[in-house]
Amino acid sequence: MGTEYKAVHEMLNEDHRPRAVERSSSDVLTLGFKFLAWINGVGVLLVVLCALAILPIEVPAYLLRMPLVAFLCGLALAGLGLLWVYMVQASLGARIRNGQRRPHWVPVLCVLASYCVSMVMFAAGCWLLLGMGSLANDDWSYDYDSFDGASRPQPQSAEPSQLWARPSDLRRG
Repeated sequence: MGTEYKAVHEMLNEDHRPRAVERSSSDVLTLGFKFLAWINGVGVLLVVLCALAILPIEVPAYLLRMPLVAFLCGLALAGLGLLWVYMVQASLGARIRNGQRRPHWVPVLCVLASYCVSMVMFAAGCWLLLGMGSLANDDWSYDYDSFDGASRPQPQSAEPSQLWARPSDLRRG
């Protein structure tokens, strides 16, 4: 009974100053950076491995530029958010030392905005990467010897389609 009382007494007498709360807010914001840096970094790594043909895909490397740009923008925005986390810590530190009421919510909003746009860029990079993958799975190619000199898609099925028939073929039959 004595040790339980002592443990509860110590918990009640702990120092619950705002420093611990303010420190934990910057830790949470830094954790958000780590998460966004990891997912965008994995996206960049995946695109680079596909472009170098280490992971075999049917998409030409030049089509992987847009997903790469999206993932790199997400990584840069996560880094920008980390810089704003420093501004949050500096603002809260000056608030504790000087007792000033400095508005720390402005850099916090900038951190959140940067992290949200970074997450949107990650989603856009994934969407573009999947779009390029589905482009490779479409079963069509281009015919470069058409009658106007312009290219038109040709079906790859076994049956001839009237949808892509030449006008001269339609007049005959």
